[in-house]
Amino acid sequence: MFRNNKISKGNKDKINSLLFTLFLFSDMLTFPLMMLTGSSVFFWIFMLLTLIVSTLLNKSINKTILMVFICGTIIFMINVLLVDYKLDVLYIYMLFIRVGIFSLHFSSLINDYKILIKYYYVLSIVSLLISNIYLDYYEVTNRYMDLGIHLSQIFIGLAIYHYNVEFKYKIINYFLLLLVIIEILIFGNRSSLIICMVVLFYFELVNIKLNKKGVFIFLLKVNTAVISIFFLIFNINSLIELLINFTMKLGIYSYSITKLKLTVQSGLFGIAEQSSGRDVLYPLIEDIIIESNFLPKGVGYLPFITNYHYVYPHNLFLEIALDFGIIGLMGLILMVIFLWKKYFYISGKDKIFRDIVSAMVIYSFIRLMFSGSYWQEPLFWGSIGLIIFYSVNKYKDTIFVSRK
Repeated sequence: MFRNNKISKGNKDKINSLLFTLFLFSDMLTFPLMMLTGSSVFFWIFMLLTLIVSTLLNKSINKTILMVFICGTIIFMINVLLVDYKLDVLYIYMLFIRVGIFSLHFSSLINDYKILIKYYYVLSIVSLLISNIYLDYYEVTNRYMDLGIHLSQIFIGLAIYHYNVEFKYKIINYFLLLLVIIEILIFGNRSSLIICMVVLFYFELVNIKLNKKGVFIFLLKVNTAVISIFFLIFNINSLIELLINFTMKLGIYSYSITKLKLTVQSGLFGIAEQSSGRDVLYPLIEDIIIESNFLPKGVGYLPFITNYHYVYPHNLFLEIALDFGIIGLMGLILMVIFLWKKYFYISGKDKIFRDIVSAMVIYSFIRLMFSGSYWQEPLFWGSIGLIIFYSVNKYKDTIFVSRK
């Protein structure tokens, strides 16, 4: 591994891929220690160690990330000076660093996508094992959202590896993918279930073999899926009752299935009634944005104005408009155009890159359009970093802090 006290480029790429995946799964990997000690100190130690190792290994600072950090810091400090809820703004600023800047940093160092999906797969299995050990905890505390997020991230790792690598006992991986979907259905949240379904459809679509057999198999899968969906729709009430009875016999109370039952029983009105307050939240935010003439209200404004009843807008575009006004929305649109152009250019040459970024984007878009905040989504920032910093010459945009 070491030659003349230096790490070879191949080994450096492997370590950088490992560090990125360790960062993505840091919450779940340190969860047992947090449960054992009742403290999050091990999470912060873990994060600090990954950052220190990455810095010592690469001995460089990316100029683009440094500029994002400086500009973000200036914006946040101005925000702090103009509002009364300064601690809230500072908390989001720390999220910006821990989630945004760290995600950009780790993703900017990725060169070997083959080894990246290998580590992603291994840590997905480890995280799946940990999440199953603590299923009772998520059930008792009703932290269905957190479990759904973890499981959908695990599903992405399993799916990317499954569709890009030929390996023995692939049938076991089918079982793991199915297990994750079932657990999300029973213990998780709706948006995570949608993420898994869309990711699965994406991989089936892009892996069509353009011959008679390939097209026939794909059409067979589509027809099977359509028939299954119609069967579910017309038998939804009885199937939900079967699921509820089954889980109750196992001593499991499923908040997700109960919520689904209430939604179905109320018909179209049930969607609004079981929207977790979004039917009230969205019009409220729209009124605030319009009344402010699309001028920025700043980060942390929504929880403050709603007496912390709503933590974030549950919609990416509304959140950007609320935080940064029309300028922020225009900036988001321009960034998306730039990223899509570069993504399509690269994806034609690098299949694994295409699949990793596509899965991350699907996850981020669905999560941020229904729930969550972009300040706390590492896959959102990570996908941006993977696209921006994809380059043959990785180190042309770095400031070298050491040449030894």
